[in-house]
Amino acid sequence: MMTGTQLDNGLLYAGLGVWGILLIRCIRHGNFLRIDPKPDPSAIHLNWQLVALVLVFFLMISGLIREVWSVLRIHPDGPPELRELTFQMLTDCVAKTLAAMGMIVILQRTMTGQTFWGGKTLFKSDKPGRVTFWIKLPALAMVIYLAGFPWINKFLLWIGVLLADKVFNLSAPQGHQVFQLLNSPHSSLVIKTFLILLAGVISPIAEELFFRGMVQNLAYKKFRHTGLAITLTAVIFTAVHIPMYHQFLSLFALGLVLGWSYYRFRSLLVPIAVHILFNATTLILWSLGFAE
Repeated sequence: MMTGTQLDNGLLYAGLGVWGILLIRCIRHGNFLRIDPKPDPSAIHLNWQLVALVLVFFLMISGLIREVWSVLRIHPDGPPELRELTFQMLTDCVAKTLAAMGMIVILQRTMTGQTFWGGKTLFKSDKPGRVTFWIKLPALAMVIYLAGFPWINKFLLWIGVLLADKVFNLSAPQGHQVFQLLNSPHSSLVIKTFLILLAGVISPIAEELFFRGMVQNLAYKKFRHTGLAITLTAVIFTAVHIPMYHQFLSLFALGLVLGWSYYRFRSLLVPIAVHILFNATTLILWSLGFAE
C-alpha cells in the first residue's frame, strides 16, 4: 500500500514533470498560460445586491438549521467544544448545498450571452453530456492541479509556516476543523461521511460558484481588468479562511490558479474540478497519516 510520503513525493515529481512539459509546449506552440478567451462584461448582469443576497441567505439558512438541531435535541458525543464544532460542520454541509443550488439559478439567469459552464468553449469538439467531455475535464483539472502542487502545497506553504513561526512568532493552529473532527474518537461514521463530503465536494462547488462565478465576474464587470479581478477575488478567498494564517500564501496562490483556470477555459467546471482535487488529495494524504 502506498504511504503518504510516497504519494506526496509522487505528486511533487509529477508536478515538476508537468512544468517541464508546459515549458516545452510554450516554447514550441505559444503561451499556454494566456487568459483567452476573456469574458464579455456586457453579458454579466450580476450586481453587489445579488452577492449580498447569497450571503444573507446562507446565514439565515445556517441559523435555521441550528435551531432545528436544537429542537430535535441532537447531542453528539464528546466534549462541548467538539459538539459545537460538529454542529457547525453539519450546518455548513446543508447550508452550502442549498446556497450552491441558489447560486446556480442566479448565475444561469445573470450570465446571458455566455454559459458559465462553458462546455462549448472548454473543448470545442465536445459538449457537456458526452462521455469524452467528462474524461477530458478531470484530465485537464489533474494537469492544472499537478502544476500547482509543487509551489502551492510545498514551497509557499513552507514559507507561510516559516513566517508564522520565525517572523511573527505565531503558535501553530490546531489544524483544520474537519481534521479535528475526523481525528476525534467521538465522531461517528455518519458524521465523518458528512465531513468528507463537505470538504471534498460540497465546499469546493459552493466556493467556486461564489468566488469565481459571482465575485470574480462581478469584479471584472466593475473594473474591466482580468488580472485585477482574479487577484482581488484571490485576496477575498484567502481572507475568509481565517485562522489558517500559515496557509495564507498558498491559499492566495490557489485562488490565483482557480481564477486563472476559469478565465482561461471560460468554464466554472474547471476550477470546481481543480478545487475538488486539492481538497480530496489533502483528505487522502490525511488518511495515509501524512497531512495534519
